[in-house]
Amino acid sequence: MSALLITGAGGYVGRHLTKKLLEENYKVIALLKNSKEVACEGAVNYCLDKYTVQDVFEKEKIDGVIHLATCYGRGGESIAEIASSNTVFPLTVLRESIKNKVRFFINTDTILSPMISEYSLSKNQFKQWLNFYKTKVLTLNLRIDHFYGPFDNPNKFIAFILKELSERKPFINLTEGKQKRDFVYIDDLVAAYLVLIQNALDGHFDTGKVYNFDVVSGIKTSIRKVVEMLKEITGNTDTQLNFGAIPLRDGEIPFYFTDPASLNQLGWHAKINLEDGFKKIVDLEQKARRK
Repeated sequence: MSALLITGAGGYVGRHLTKKLLEENYKVIALLKNSKEVACEGAVNYCLDKYTVQDVFEKEKIDGVIHLATCYGRGGESIAEIASSNTVFPLTVLRESIKNKVRFFINTDTILSPMISEYSLSKNQFKQWLNFYKTKVLTLNLRIDHFYGPFDNPNKFIAFILKELSERKPFINLTEGKQKRDFVYIDDLVAAYLVLIQNALDGHFDTGKVYNFDVVSGIKTSIRKVVEMLKEITGNTDTQLNFGAIPLRDGEIPFYFTDPASLNQLGWHAKINLEDGFKKIVDLEQKARRK
């Protein structure tokens, strides 16, 4: 049984990935931020307010690491906290992975330009460290545009819009919405990790380079169309969508160049289209509210 360490296991993607890996009979070592986070049932849980990263690697024989932990800076965190979470912490995990001869390290990256925010800058800085250590450990880097799913954090774009629509707010202020993004449902995102894990364990990659994969469907949709689709699917006829009320962020670009070909070659394809994914979320969340 292969043992996999997941940083950020208590987060949205972490919980979904942990559940799936356990179903696939992997041993999951869940690294949690602190004891307040909900432990992952079935996993071996370590809280960072009780154990150091070094403690975990000393106690467990780890075959691979999936780095998910991140700080978006949406909760008022300082620049130091953002840099520590997105650069210093994963670098500590990476160094321990190398020291303990872990077979592979999977990084969860962002598609954003480094100059968009402190978050994107810190994520891109860690990517430089991945390149620095690429000869020391097999490194796979997943670039994600947008992912979405039911019961996500309302700080996320799709979850926020759904929350506002479900509460039938009088209006939602938005940018013009002309920028296009590629949205991937949570189940498809989890499937991408599983494909890479299996290929890494099967020896299909070589140490010495950073393998980059875009976890995208290949279909870009404008933000305006996404919001209008969500409004229609929720049946909301009350909320006014104020497109253009908010200016674009400095450095915001119309779309990012992405290509799913590298993942497609490994057998991964996004299976859930945007409309079906949105309907699935609305159905699950409405059923939960009726209980």
